[in-house]
Amino acid sequence: MMKAAVVKQFGVPWSIEDAPAPTSESLDDHDILIKVAVASFCHTDVMVLNGVFHDKPSGLPGSHEPSGTIVALGSEAAKSFVVGDRIIAIGIRGPCGDCMDCNGPEEFQLSCKFNKGYAGISSPGAFAEYTVLDDRFAVKIPDELSFIKAAPLTCAGCTSWRAVKRAAVKPGGWLGIVGSGGGLGHLAIQIAKKQGINVVGIEARDVALELTRKAGASAVDVRPGKDVMVQQVRNLIGSRGAGQGDNLCDATIVLSDAEPFLRRA
Repeated sequence: MMKAAVVKQFGVPWSIEDAPAPTSESLDDHDILIKVAVASFCHTDVMVLNGVFHDKPSGLPGSHEPSGTIVALGSEAAKSFVVGDRIIAIGIRGPCGDCMDCNGPEEFQLSCKFNKGYAGISSPGAFAEYTVLDDRFAVKIPDELSFIKAAPLTCAGCTSWRAVKRAAVKPGGWLGIVGSGGGLGHLAIQIAKKQGINVVGIEARDVALELTRKAGASAVDVRPGKDVMVQQVRNLIGSRGAGQGDNLCDATIVLSDAEPFLRRA
């Protein structure tokens, strides 16, 4: 047995309970059993807690953002990893590999209707001492990266990476990020900068503007008004405009406010 945080009742805090621990004997070919080091808390976990996905509490451990150390491996997983590896993985388990969602242009396997489950929602998550991951969605953590910094990359990091990828801005081009100083935005800046993309970040809070600059982007404050904001952006990037924009916030600033400095494709 192990300790795990589960939803026993909607609308109340997670309950720490004894739960069955996964064993090496129960692993499928692509499974990885880890001892959990960090399990990040996501807005999705709030949705689980509030009953968005289920009619009644599932009793499963929450969290789809794990980092930890491998303690056992399935036969296929053992071809890429060894016991003792420090890893992270996104929460998908057992996609079919044959449907359009698995083989489309983006291989967006999160939407595979035939997978075995998604951690913390329809299969056991990482709010537990041990959890099982899929080796096809796992990567080793570099030595210089801590468990606590690595875990959020499995959700916030992937979301930000996908936004930058879909923007398809070439090296040397400009990308505008609305909500650049938040949990997603500051990661998107770093991902874009590593690809040689220039970034202008748009924010409405002092602390977020500071994080935008720290992450490597030029920062523009939206609070003086839309016209001032647009002029500030044009002063930075020139009259041609930014190639694309990503909206990574749910606040009152929206991407439509940034349309005047976007260039038509």
